Amino acid sequence: MNDLQKIFNSIQNIETLLTQKNEPKIQEQLPLINEFRLYASDVDKIDFSKVSVSHESLKNNWKIIPLNKSTSDEILSVVTGLLGVGSQAGLAQGMTNGLFRATASPDTLMKLSQGGLSSAVIENGRIINQAGFVHVGSSFVTPLIVFQVISMVTGQYYMDIVNKQLNEIQDKLNKIEKRIHAERIAKLKKSTQLLNQLSNQTAYEIEDFVLLKHIMSELLDIREEYAWLLEDYVNTELHELDKDVSFWSKSKTNFKKVIDKFMNSGFIENLEISIKADELYHTSRILEYQMNLSFKEPSLDRIHKIKELKQSIQNFDKSDFMLVKTNKLYKLTKQKFSSELLAIANQTWLDKEEVSLKWSQVGKIFQEYEQEKEHRFNLLKNQFSEVLKPMYLDKEILLDLRNERPCLYAKK
Repeated sequence: MNDLQKIFNSIQNIETLLTQKNEPKIQEQLPLINEFRLYASDVDKIDFSKVSVSHESLKNNWKIIPLNKSTSDEILSVVTGLLGVGSQAGLAQGMTNGLFRATASPDTLMKLSQGGLSSAVIENGRIINQAGFVHVGSSFVTPLIVFQVISMVTGQYYMDIVNKQLNEIQDKLNKIEKRIHAERIAKLKKSTQLLNQLSNQTAYEIEDFVLLKHIMSELLDIREEYAWLLEDYVNTELHELDKDVSFWSKSKTNFKKVIDKFMNSGFIENLEISIKADELYHTSRILEYQMNLSFKEPSLDRIHKIKELKQSIQNFDKSDFMLVKTNKLYKLTKQKFSSELLAIANQTWLDKEEVSLKWSQVGKIFQEYEQEKEHRFNLLKNQFSEVLKPMYLDKEILLDLRNERPCLYAKK
């Protein structure tokens, strides 16, 4: 090869290199993501699926959930990890359209907000690519997001439940004779009014929580006070009953006096007032739950408190309704009167019809009290069940990844 040929070949090689350098590189095509999952377990999970939503529908049917910068960054980080890329450009390429809808209950979101999640790409509900672990304390599903979603489901809902319960208690208090412990009845009515006022608020200050705690403390005091009154009756009046019984067989007048003495003792009325104090106390627990849920950006301590209240409401049963001591005193009184009256009924020298009439009067008092107590418990139990319903109602969430910063929406 002569020198001229060598020069020509060198020039060609240089041209080739320059051409290759100036040609744009073909970017590797990233896989399109249609579905992905965040999960803490097989049960606690949320699946996002790509959807198409018109601008008009987004405006009219969805409410935006504000995201702070750290939450926004966390969402971008998690979604970028799903794509296996490390840049915003890669995110835009892999998330064509970028609208993803999910359905989850506030209860599930609350569990996911604790962090320690895993993420995965899914297809038809099955994991096809494990994307990685979302670190503990991840703010992808923040308490802010959770409580914004809860506020979409609750609000007026809880207010209606509490007010209905308070109105029924108020009606019962109005029917109790004012001469019976007027001061305590007045306290119960005042507590009812204050609870109504708190229930109708949409936002709460620390002073409102202090007031609620004061009301609850007074209700517990009244409940205890009536337990003491009943205990005093058992220790005095029932003790005298054994002495009075000896006169029943000698005098029809004494027999009627003993029965009338019990019927006028206020024993059952005291039990009924105790029930009202107990109802108000448990209703105030519903209100406490409502008030804590009203915080849009709750602290971890408040989230823990909400979980405690939720668990307490969920576990409510008959053993929580009225004091154990009060129930025991009632059963003891009923058993004592029943056994003594049955003994007298077997005495042939007393008027059987008179004994039967008096027993039916006392028996009716016991029966009506037990029916009312059962009725009030069932109403309260049903109210507690209604209170928990919104936590388990599925809510639609929309994640918008079409722009530089993500947006999150909840269905109105």
